[in-house]
Amino acid sequence: MFESATIQLAICRNGFGYKSTDLLQQRCLRSQYQIGPIHAEVWKQDDGTAGRKEIEHFFQLPEIYAYSDLVLTFDRSPLLNAHWDATIGLVDMCVTAAGSASRKQRMLFIGFTDSIHAEFSLAVDDALLVHDHRTGTRFFEWMDEGGSSLRS
Repeated sequence: MFESATIQLAICRNGFGYKSTDLLQQRCLRSQYQIGPIHAEVWKQDDGTAGRKEIEHFFQLPEIYAYSDLVLTFDRSPLLNAHWDATIGLVDMCVTAAGSASRKQRMLFIGFTDSIHAEFSLAVDDALLVHDHRTGTRFFEWMDEGGSSLRS
């Protein structure tokens, strides 16, 4: 169904990061995993056990919200500050279906295990979150390779 795909996921929780990169080319899937402290210059290679577990845990969180491009303009950026009560997830992917143009998505999420911490974060950072599915130039839902938003 797909000619190629590049899917990168990075999960940051409690000052530690987990990154996975999946490359699909010519029906061959290659995966690579790295883990390490989020402020480290180099993360160590991982067999994927810890990374897959953290990625699965993130997508099972009951409260997940998407950040807008505004998050990159403030000193409160979750990319610079560790959230003790939240998990940050970055999804960056590009897929090409057979005979079609490439489609891209890049989104930054924050996830919580409970609604109390989520409500507190929303009260503090609500302006930084996506509202009404507005897409940005740095974080966006599906776009074609020309930069046009794909709405269905």
